[in-house]
Amino acid sequence: MKIKTNFKIMIALGIMLLLALVLNINTVKATVINESDVLIKDNLVDGIIAQFRYFDVPEGKTGNDLWVGISTEKLYTLLNDTNLLKQKVKEDGYVYEYFYIKLPNNVNSATITKGKKGATEEKAEIVTINNEKYIKCYFTIAHLIDNEFYEGFVGGGEISSYNVKFKSNNDIISKARYVVEIDYYNNNFWSGFDLELQSDIKDKYMLGGQGDPGYVQCSYNRKVANGNCYIVFYASKNVGDSVYIKPFGKLDYVGISNSKDEFHNGKYEYKAKITDKSIFNKDIVRFEYLTKNILLESFWNFSGDLIEIEAQDIETTDTTTNIKLDTTTDVVPTNTILVAEEIKEEATIKAVKESLENVAEKFVTYDITLTSNGVAIQPNGKVKISIPVPTDYDKTKLAVYRVDVDGAKTEYKTTVEGDYATIETDHFSTYVLAEKTTKVAEATNNTETTTTTTDTSKELDETPKTGTIDIINYVIALTVLAGVGIVAIKKMK
Repeated sequence: MKIKTNFKIMIALGIMLLLALVLNINTVKATVINESDVLIKDNLVDGIIAQFRYFDVPEGKTGNDLWVGISTEKLYTLLNDTNLLKQKVKEDGYVYEYFYIKLPNNVNSATITKGKKGATEEKAEIVTINNEKYIKCYFTIAHLIDNEFYEGFVGGGEISSYNVKFKSNNDIISKARYVVEIDYYNNNFWSGFDLELQSDIKDKYMLGGQGDPGYVQCSYNRKVANGNCYIVFYASKNVGDSVYIKPFGKLDYVGISNSKDEFHNGKYEYKAKITDKSIFNKDIVRFEYLTKNILLESFWNFSGDLIEIEAQDIETTDTTTNIKLDTTTDVVPTNTILVAEEIKEEATIKAVKESLENVAEKFVTYDITLTSNGVAIQPNGKVKISIPVPTDYDKTKLAVYRVDVDGAKTEYKTTVEGDYATIETDHFSTYVLAEKTTKVAEATNNTETTTTTTDTSKELDETPKTGTIDIINYVIALTVLAGVGIVAIKKMK
């Protein structure tokens, strides 16, 4: 009897030991990140990471939180350095910053996952600094949207957070998390600001809103566009005679607010009328106000029936070449940007010179492009392009040509308006403003003629036209149906 009892005790002890072993294997311990474990080096702007703060792990949780505070002043400096940002921006449209966490002794690998639903777990880069191994921790500091750089760690209203898993031979042995925000601990000036949409319609158009210091998100019904609409900025302190709200533009100071809204009443009010109502047909519009002391991100969400928009004029000038674009929003998107550059590359100039042989001796060559959301486009109809005329050119002998890569040239009907030679075109590539020789000028009229006939349908043009129907899907569908038919016939046999 005693033997049986001892045997049962041994079995019980064995089970307890086994459970303890299993629990020990599956327990992920917290990694305590100390100040000495974090290293800052080689940032885009010195001091942009203002400070780190460390938070205790709640009971029952694993890992610990590291708070990364971004300097508003240094962020302002970075976002105004467009050349640097253009060099550093990645294919996903983001500019990244980095800091380093020292690897625990028992860790030989790690992964980083951006803290949002469906994010991909990525293998962390391990680097050696001063004979110590560190994880290279990344975060997004800037985001390229519609050719404008915005701060990159609020993004859609979600504060950037990242989860780190420390591993040993692919087994997770500990976890940690770091969160990136503006360094509001050392800045008491940036809170108390708001940006909202106002309309004079009587119906209720605001559906709701939420926000924190530095971040506001509001929802509106598109019927707001039925009235006069205004973008209104409220400031707890006087920030000047006007403010610049990206991407909208300038808002002027109108006085101290007497709003019925308790939060806005008594604040400094800045205001401007919204003339381009096409923004109301977007699902979400992002605005940003950034100074050396203040960051405000505002997101407007729109719902309801889309509104009908009358075509609006677009007039824009490339500041480098002074070439002008005149068109309307039914031909190109509202946010279209004209990009022009004088071509001085020797091979291109030689090809143009050969193309214009016996036609013109004086010419200037440009690469002219339209972009929307950072992508090259072609217009959905004709637009007007005006090219400045050099002072030593005879305005009675001017002509504008489009020159293709094979040397074929197309002459456009050219009119002189002041100091500009103006044409209408529906295709953008290489354009040449030329002064014709006297003999050619007297023999030809300023009409649009094609000197060399080319089959433009065979040209490789990857720029999208608004309204173009992509037939690839139809080809794929027919191919699949044909394949199914062949299989069915074979089975019948």
